[in-house]
Amino acid sequence: MPEWIKKFVKKPNYSKVVIVIDNLDRCDDENLLITLNTIKNFLEHKNVIFILPVDENGISAFLSKKTDNADEYLRKIFHLIIRLKEFSKNELLEF
Repeated sequence: MPEWIKKFVKKPNYSKVVIVIDNLDRCDDENLLITLNTIKNFLEHKNVIFILPVDENGISAFLSKKTDNADEYLRKIFHLIIRLKEFSKNELLEF
């Protein structure tokens, strides 16, 4: 386990580290691919949880240019996908 993770997990109050990376779908193509590959390397650590709110369609479109099977590539990275329904204007006004 990397040292930067150990310092969080060592403390008795922490058993897991949660890392949220937002706006990946707004990165340029090169940084998106580098970031996804880096995240993939850390997925093996049981004490680290990544939350990546992204536009799945946007990332799939980009990966389709770079890989033969974008869906398979994403499936290997994202173990759980939670899709949220868009709010309608009426729902936002009521809220």
